[in-house]
Amino acid sequence: MPPNFKRVRTRDPDEAIAELEQLGKVIAFVDPNLSIYPLEFLERIFRYMERTRKIWIGEGSMRELAANPEIWDPMSRTCIGMLTGIESEKIGGNGRKKYEGAFLVQRNGAIVLDSVIIGHPSQTKEATIEMLESLRNGNRTCAFHMLTPYPGTKEYRTFTEQKKILDYDLSRYDRRHVIVRNEIGVKGTLELYTQACKKAQTILGTIKEIVRIIKDSTNITIAFWRGIILSMARSRNLLIGANMWKISGEKEKFECVPIEPAGDQSAAHSSLSTAHGQ
Repeated sequence: MPPNFKRVRTRDPDEAIAELEQLGKVIAFVDPNLSIYPLEFLERIFRYMERTRKIWIGEGSMRELAANPEIWDPMSRTCIGMLTGIESEKIGGNGRKKYEGAFLVQRNGAIVLDSVIIGHPSQTKEATIEMLESLRNGNRTCAFHMLTPYPGTKEYRTFTEQKKILDYDLSRYDRRHVIVRNEIGVKGTLELYTQACKKAQTILGTIKEIVRIIKDSTNITIAFWRGIILSMARSRNLLIGANMWKISGEKEKFECVPIEPAGDQSAAHSSLSTAHGQ
């Protein structure tokens, strides 16, 4: 499917399966959202994956998957990692869900990686803290990112027009620096991000996840790969949190006045993006 989500182009399932047959046992699907394909198509692909004992990692939308468990159930049996995004304003405290799909149920031992954006202008400090508490109480495995609108995107143009871009140095667009002005401020956003990386997961929670994986996985191979994904994701957060002091030392630099860009960087990136999309 195209990256702009405007039109889904579904391949012939026989063609897709023929390609999968030529690949190894571990498949990385590069589709930006696996879950919007037709149910019949997904069932055929993932029944084949299960039959041949292939395992996979990819991205999907929690809303479609939570609303259609008949899609997620066969997918989850061979999934070693599914990246989904969550919205902080839709999640209640203490792990309570305000709508079905706030947290995607980890069926059949699958690992769901919740991608969490911190630092959006619409987020308050209270809502962000509530979100982080929900993730911790729910023992979720997360990937935390600072809001980083890349040049050439609609979000970048919008925040530029609103004069919310604090930093035009693209070397800092690594999802660990505060790029967009928000209500919490640079210092507060960095502190929340650091605490999220350090404290969202606990040692006891990680042990419980390992037990769940071993118990619910169909064989030792898939349990092994799931353990690898779990360890990498949770260790990544701890390493980032431990090294945030390097970035925190810069927190006062962009607190007040945004730095103006040198030239039309948005147009340059837009051209590069178009070239990649051809």
